Amino acid sequence: MISTALLTISILATCCGSDLITADELALTDGSLAHLQGRVGDRIGNTIHLDGWSALVKVAPLVKIPRRGRKDRPMLLDLWLVKNDQGWSIIQAVPVGSWEQSLAHHRSRLTDGDLDQRTSILRFLLREAPDSTRQKLWVELESPDTDVRAWIHLGGQFLSGEPILGQTIERLGLQSLAIEQQLFLVEGLWLSKSDYFQRQNLVEVNGKVTDSRRDLLARSSSMKLDKILTSSRTNSVSKVIRSGSTRKSVLAIHGNPGEVTWVQLEDHLVEEWTYHDQVVRLIDGRVFEIDSIE
Repeated sequence: MISTALLTISILATCCGSDLITADELALTDGSLAHLQGRVGDRIGNTIHLDGWSALVKVAPLVKIPRRGRKDRPMLLDLWLVKNDQGWSIIQAVPVGSWEQSLAHHRSRLTDGDLDQRTSILRFLLREAPDSTRQKLWVELESPDTDVRAWIHLGGQFLSGEPILGQTIERLGLQSLAIEQQLFLVEGLWLSKSDYFQRQNLVEVNGKVTDSRRDLLARSSSMKLDKILTSSRTNSVSKVIRSGSTRKSVLAIHGNPGEVTWVQLEDHLVEEWTYHDQVVRLIDGRVFEIDSIE
């Protein structure tokens, strides 16, 4: 007796087609049926995360998602999904026969489709490739049919800091293009934007780049602004630094801090003074919080 899932697949495939695509191409799919390859992540109730797709997808009743193997990474799956008003639902999931078969199939598709589709396939292949073959695959994927900008950008994303990335950029004379794709040359290595920001302790907030410690200080202080203002206004004349102590008292007891981080929060100046054994936080010149450094 044919299952409901197989019957649904058969009917929809006849009406809508069923080309095998990647999970990264799901956003480009207009039909109500999708046959794709991808990996699933964490499951919450009857929904599950699908690598390459931003929204959660549902798991239809009675559908069993193959368990992860002994390794931490889930298996690459062959998935059938149907779309309704609530979004996509997985109606069948089976392990992919082999990575080599998947690679051969999707590489053959790189000469077809538009730029968005080819870029999606490139991203899928580089994300899913075993670590031992990813570098070689990235070099091989450069061809007259490949958009060089997308290829360089994905190389930075998956091979940030790897010598092969820099060697290839140098060999092909793509330094200007690499910079255009927001790669950063640091001590002879090309880094992705995220890796460069991490090294420099930077974050991007609302389109502006700022020091990560300043951003953390701003976010942590803004959530309890009323409380820290009240704490800072406590009268303190002790020789021990506590809430309410003035900037002058802190300097008199501990001297100049080794590092100062500050942000302007509404009409208030919030500072973080770092000493060798503690961190003192002040608002408008008065202490509101002290943390020990272990």
